[in-house]
Order: sequence, then C-alpha cells, then structure tokens
Amino acid sequence: MTVDDWPRRALGRPVSAYVVVTYDLDGSGSARNATVSDSHPNTTFDRTTLSLLERTSFAQGVVAQGCINVRTYGAVRRAEG
Repeated sequence: MTVDDWPRRALGRPVSAYVVVTYDLDGSGSARNATVSDSHPNTTFDRTTLSLLERTSFAQGVVAQGCINVRTYGAVRRAEG
C-alpha cells in the first residue's frame, strides 16, 4: 500500500476502519469474485481494499471458495506545532 492508495477523503484525518472482503481462488494466483461483505465506519476504504486484493498474488494451483480477508486501516493526525 502506498500513499496513492489512501482515499483522499481520509488524508490528514484520524482513521480507524476495517473492510471485510470475501473472494474465491481459482488456481490462477488471483482473487476472483471479490465483494465487500462488511466495512466500518463507512465505505471509505472499500475501493482501496478491492484494488489491493486485485494486486495480491496467491500461490498458483490453490483453489478455494468463500475466502475471507479482513483489512484494517489506522492513522492519526500529527500534532501541529
């Protein structure tokens, strides 16, 4: 994850969030059929999480359905002065 992945509306703000994604592995090394099943406090990080999962490589040959990934996000704003 890089700064470019961080949603603009969350930049510079205190953040405590999570996103739960379900997906399948079809043996190609990539996640398929990924959907957000839960997120809190809102949908701010849903797109970011799906994008990160798209770029994740899994072991080729692994086939599984209904995989679950929980991604957490946390950031605090730096004190000024």
